[in-house]
Amino acid sequence: MAEQGRTGAVNATGPTGMTTLGGLLDLCRTVTGGSAQWAPVPEADLLAAGVQEWVHLPLWLRQETARTAWDVDTSRAVELGLATRALERTVADTWEWLRTSGRLAPPAHRPAGQPGPGLPAELEAALLPAR
Repeated sequence: MAEQGRTGAVNATGPTGMTTLGGLLDLCRTVTGGSAQWAPVPEADLLAAGVQEWVHLPLWLRQETARTAWDVDTSRAVELGLATRALERTVADTWEWLRTSGRLAPPAHRPAGQPGPGLPAELEAALLPAR
Protein backbone atom coordinates (compact mmCIF):
# COMPACT_ATOMS: atom_id res chain seq x y z
CA MET A 1 0.00 0.00 0.00
CA ALA A 2 2.75 2.45 0.92
CA GLU A 3 4.44 1.98 -2.45
CA GLN A 4 1.16 2.93 -4.11
CA GLY A 5 0.73 6.02 -1.93
CA ARG A 6 -2.44 4.59 -0.41
CA THR A 7 -3.31 5.19 3.22
CA GLY A 8 -6.16 4.43 5.56
CA ALA A 9 -7.57 1.60 7.58
CA VAL A 10 -7.83 -1.89 6.08
CA ASN A 11 -9.55 -4.89 7.62
CA ALA A 12 -7.44 -7.86 6.59
CA THR A 13 -9.02 -11.02 7.91
CA GLY A 14 -9.84 -14.17 6.02
CA PRO A 15 -13.00 -14.31 3.97
CA THR A 16 -16.27 -14.55 5.87
CA GLY A 17 -17.13 -18.16 6.65
CA MET A 18 -13.62 -19.57 6.09
CA THR A 19 -13.74 -21.32 9.46
CA THR A 20 -15.20 -21.31 12.95
CA LEU A 21 -13.42 -21.34 16.30
CA GLY A 22 -14.07 -25.09 16.43
CA GLY A 23 -12.67 -25.48 12.93
CA LEU A 24 -9.55 -23.56 13.90
CA LEU A 25 -9.09 -25.71 17.00
CA ASP A 26 -9.48 -28.89 14.93
CA LEU A 27 -6.91 -27.59 12.45
CA CYS A 28 -4.49 -26.73 15.29
CA ARG A 29 -4.88 -30.22 16.73
CA THR A 30 -4.21 -31.79 13.31
CA VAL A 31 -1.21 -29.62 12.45
CA THR A 32 0.43 -30.09 15.86
CA GLY A 33 -0.32 -33.80 16.08
CA GLY A 34 -2.17 -33.17 19.34
CA SER A 35 -4.80 -35.37 20.90
CA ALA A 36 -6.90 -32.76 22.72
CA GLN A 37 -10.57 -33.54 23.18
CA TRP A 38 -13.03 -30.68 22.97
CA ALA A 39 -15.58 -30.11 25.73
CA PRO A 40 -18.12 -27.49 24.65
CA VAL A 41 -19.12 -25.24 27.54
CA PRO A 42 -22.01 -22.76 27.23
CA GLU A 43 -20.99 -19.12 27.24
CA ALA A 44 -23.11 -18.44 30.34
CA ASP A 45 -21.15 -21.10 32.25
CA LEU A 46 -17.81 -19.64 31.15
CA LEU A 47 -18.83 -16.16 32.25
CA ALA A 48 -20.29 -17.38 35.56
CA ALA A 49 -17.01 -19.16 36.34
CA GLY A 50 -15.02 -15.99 35.70
CA VAL A 51 -13.36 -17.06 32.44
CA GLN A 52 -11.79 -13.98 30.87
CA GLU A 53 -12.23 -13.38 27.17
CA TRP A 54 -9.04 -13.72 25.12
CA VAL A 55 -6.92 -14.22 28.27
CA HIS A 56 -8.07 -17.60 29.55
CA LEU A 57 -9.31 -18.83 26.17
CA PRO A 58 -7.35 -17.23 23.31
CA LEU A 59 -9.57 -16.02 20.45
CA TRP A 60 -12.74 -16.57 22.51
CA LEU A 61 -15.00 -13.55 22.83
CA ARG A 62 -18.58 -13.22 24.04
CA GLN A 63 -21.03 -13.68 21.17
CA GLU A 64 -22.05 -10.04 21.23
CA THR A 65 -18.41 -8.94 20.88
CA ALA A 66 -17.34 -11.70 18.48
CA ARG A 67 -19.77 -10.49 15.84
CA THR A 68 -18.07 -7.11 15.73
CA ALA A 69 -14.55 -8.52 15.99
CA TRP A 70 -14.68 -11.24 13.34
CA ASP A 71 -17.46 -10.29 10.94
CA VAL A 72 -15.88 -7.26 9.29
CA ASP A 73 -15.93 -5.87 5.77
CA THR A 74 -12.69 -6.83 4.00
CA SER A 75 -13.61 -5.46 0.57
CA ARG A 76 -10.95 -2.71 0.74
CA ALA A 77 -8.23 -5.30 1.38
CA VAL A 78 -9.42 -7.23 -1.67
CA GLU A 79 -9.51 -4.04 -3.77
CA LEU A 80 -5.93 -3.28 -2.73
CA GLY A 81 -4.82 -6.75 -3.78
CA LEU A 82 -3.95 -8.06 -0.32
CA ALA A 83 -3.83 -11.84 -0.47
CA THR A 84 -5.33 -14.27 2.02
CA ARG A 85 -3.10 -17.22 2.81
CA ALA A 86 -4.40 -20.64 3.74
CA LEU A 87 -5.22 -20.97 7.42
CA GLU A 88 -3.42 -24.32 7.55
CA ARG A 89 -0.22 -22.61 6.39
CA THR A 90 -0.54 -19.92 9.06
CA VAL A 91 -1.11 -22.52 11.79
CA ALA A 92 1.81 -24.67 10.55
CA ASP A 93 4.16 -21.68 10.38
CA THR A 94 3.11 -20.48 13.83
CA TRP A 95 3.57 -23.97 15.29
CA GLU A 96 7.04 -24.24 13.74
CA TRP A 97 7.99 -20.83 15.13
CA LEU A 98 6.76 -21.77 18.62
CA ARG A 99 8.61 -25.10 18.54
CA THR A 100 11.91 -23.58 17.43
CA SER A 101 11.93 -20.26 19.27
CA GLY A 102 11.24 -21.53 22.78
CA ARG A 103 8.61 -20.20 25.13
CA LEU A 104 8.00 -16.51 24.86
CA ALA A 105 8.91 -14.36 27.83
CA PRO A 106 5.95 -12.85 29.70
CA PRO A 107 5.15 -9.26 28.79
CA ALA A 108 7.23 -6.73 30.72
CA HIS A 109 4.09 -4.87 31.86
CA ARG A 110 2.60 -7.93 33.59
CA PRO A 111 2.90 -7.61 37.38
CA ALA A 112 4.99 -10.24 39.15
CA GLY A 113 2.93 -13.20 40.28
CA GLN A 114 0.10 -12.54 37.83
CA PRO A 115 -0.74 -15.73 35.92
CA GLY A 116 -0.01 -15.91 32.22
CA PRO A 117 -2.48 -16.58 29.44
CA GLY A 118 -4.42 -19.82 29.33
CA LEU A 119 -7.21 -21.40 31.33
CA PRO A 120 -6.10 -21.86 34.96
CA ALA A 121 -6.35 -25.48 36.13
CA GLU A 122 -8.87 -24.62 38.86
CA LEU A 123 -11.24 -23.00 36.33
CA GLU A 124 -10.92 -25.96 33.97
CA ALA A 125 -11.68 -28.37 36.82
CA ALA A 126 -14.71 -26.32 37.88
CA LEU A 127 -16.10 -26.23 34.33
CA LEU A 128 -15.54 -29.83 33.27
CA PRO A 129 -16.81 -32.21 35.98
CA ALA A 130 -20.38 -32.13 34.71
CA ARG A 131 -19.34 -32.69 31.09
